[in-house]
Amino acid sequence: MTSPLDRLSHQFCLWSESAVVSMERDEQALLTRFQRFAKQHRIYLSAGMTV
Repeated sequence: MTSPLDRLSHQFCLWSESAVVSMERDEQALLTRFQRFAKQHRIYLSAGMTV
């Protein structure tokens, strides 16, 4: 199964300021998910977070 992101030719994905709200206790797990996602899709991911 492919993702719509697989068809993109861009290498950067930018999420606006505070696009993600997280509890402090969940911050590291969320960052790990972002890292895995970016690696899987071979992109640079910049996500604004409010913790």
